[in-house]
Amino acid sequence: MTGNKTPRLLFRFDASATVGWGHMARCLALDEALGGRMESVFAVNEEALTGLPPAARETALSPGAIAGSGTFTAAVVDHYGMRAEDETRLRAIARKIVVLDDLADRHHDADLLVDALPGGGPERYRKLVPSACRILTGADFASLHPRFRTARLADRKTRIEGTPLKVLVSMGATDPSDVSRRVLKEIDATDLPLSVTVVLGSAAPHRDGIRALCRKMRQPTELLVGVEDMASLYGAHDIAIGAPGVSALERACVGLPTLLVMTADNQLHVGRALADAGAAINLGKAETLAPDAIAAALSDLAGDAEARSAMARQGCALVDGLGAPRIAAHILTDPKTKDSAALVARRLKTEDAATILRWQTAPGARRFSRNPEPPTEAQHAAWVASRLISREAVTEVLTLDGEPVAMVRSDERGEENEVSVIVAPEQMGRGVGTAAIRYLQALLPQTSLTAYIHPENEGSLRLFSACGFGSSGPYRMRMLDA
Repeated sequence: MTGNKTPRLLFRFDASATVGWGHMARCLALDEALGGRMESVFAVNEEALTGLPPAARETALSPGAIAGSGTFTAAVVDHYGMRAEDETRLRAIARKIVVLDDLADRHHDADLLVDALPGGGPERYRKLVPSACRILTGADFASLHPRFRTARLADRKTRIEGTPLKVLVSMGATDPSDVSRRVLKEIDATDLPLSVTVVLGSAAPHRDGIRALCRKMRQPTELLVGVEDMASLYGAHDIAIGAPGVSALERACVGLPTLLVMTADNQLHVGRALADAGAAINLGKAETLAPDAIAAALSDLAGDAEARSAMARQGCALVDGLGAPRIAAHILTDPKTKDSAALVARRLKTEDAATILRWQTAPGARRFSRNPEPPTEAQHAAWVASRLISREAVTEVLTLDGEPVAMVRSDERGEENEVSVIVAPEQMGRGVGTAAIRYLQALLPQTSLTAYIHPENEGSLRLFSACGFGSSGPYRMRMLDA
């Protein structure tokens, strides 16, 4: 990344009615999160071209044209059919290889591997990637379009007592197995007072049949084709019946309780993980479901407002919608210590509480704080719990070999966002604080950050100055009263 030339990023994925459109959704979300900070070029199959934004379509490549397309800062590979040898060939034109995967069923030649499977861990990939590969796992890294976080942050309208529940049926853009038909027939067989919306893509082969079935339903039912703003649609419904692909993570982020019906084997892990987290109910594979299983589960969930509310809370807690910006920040900053040890940044977790409390109560840790008194264990636990459910605050933990070494956060305070960082005492002097702040800047590129620093805190003054903080501009320093 030298000079004024914008770094280039290659995306390699395929999409189709057979393969599905989840790979495209993940990559477009990552491209959106980059916000023009890298020049994105898409190398995709012909069918996928139709789903790309017009500007991206103009510069898109066929997979066979990659070799002659120049050099790239990085290549993002989101393709179940590509293996280590395919990724190695990309190194001829890309300095860094980023792989998006969730199967853990093959070797990769990657510098950065991302698996957003909820509940998954890096150990699934240890033997499948080079030893130097940075591994990002869990729903913290779910690559979703920013509109899903916006919908998550928006206040849901209070339901009017006695109005029919709104049920969304979303079995994938193409639904080649026509699972939507079975779902509608089971809904029709109930006497539940519902209104139903079915969503399909324009290439869905059974679209006309579903439209005809909608007209025969006992409940008011409509078919929507080619919906562009799924986030708003999720926010307008009370229950979803859907497949556990990328869309299941979108629904969790928005807080839409979901009955999951698997339509493909590669959805097995996602379905189980969402159910284990309490963010959905996993009914199993469509072809093995007992008759009336969907209707029975829908009846139970429709009659249990408390269960729906709990599922919505668990979904929002599991997926915060910042996954794509987190991946982008790792690509852009490649966070490391001064001695080049790779750092991984992720969202704050409950299990981090004891470690951070130790940092907060270390000798001298609060010398220059607004409140010099260290928190009690109970106060600290309450603070961590509040951070986990906050809709505006951003709290990231940087880890080294899986162990937390720093925390960096941004808090809305009136018209400004205050940034602060704390580093493990034993990691001082290794450049961890600098890596943390630069990561946060890349994570929140449109956010103006302000650091409040005690005038005698020479270390913090040097740290924030080195990261571009001054008296004006998007990154400001303000002095605390001495």
